[in-house]
Amino acid sequence: MFAPMRARLASSCSRKGIIAVATDTIWRGETSM
Repeated sequence: MFAPMRARLASSCSRKGIIAVATDTIWRGETSM
């Protein structure tokens, strides 16, 4: 579960990576609701 997240953080070096992480976090928040 944490493996994919680490890969995302590693790729977050690029702007697209950061956007992907932000989108993932937002999606997780929406799913939590």
